[in-house]
Amino acid sequence: VYHYRLYGDEVGEVWSSANLGSSFVMTGNEDSAWYYISRAHELSQYYQIPSMEEMVAEKLHMYYTSKKDWPNALKFLEIQIQLKDSLSDVQSQKQALKQKLEYDNDIKTAELEAKQQADRDRDEQRLWFAGIVAGLLVVFLIIVYNRLRVARKQKSTIEKQKDEIE
Repeated sequence: VYHYRLYGDEVGEVWSSANLGSSFVMTGNEDSAWYYISRAHELSQYYQIPSMEEMVAEKLHMYYTSKKDWPNALKFLEIQIQLKDSLSDVQSQKQALKQKLEYDNDIKTAELEAKQQADRDRDEQRLWFAGIVAGLLVVFLIIVYNRLRVARKQKSTIEKQKDEIE
């Protein structure tokens, strides 16, 4: 137990004290059992570690049950149940928060994917529009070129006829 304190391991100190006390209860050494379990109880309240407080309450319930001290056994059984319920509530809250964060992340991911798809669609539309405009421009230039060619041909023909007449 002492080496846990040296290394600053509060959980290890509480856990080992409680389990040593539990072992002494099973062997019938009540003085040592009381020392270690009460020490674990003090440490768990000092460090305020709910899971350790629940375990120590269980060990105190076991200790008082072995001594047939029913009022204290009931008291620590109720404390153990209350702590277990509060730990369960905390775990439920953590799980609910985790699910909410995952849901929010899924929504953000879906929104990002939808935005990216919309950007790709818009880019594709712009490409089609540019292609159509370029195609129409080529058709227009071909028509203008043909008209100029026909006009030159006609001008040339008219000049030839004019030269023949003169």
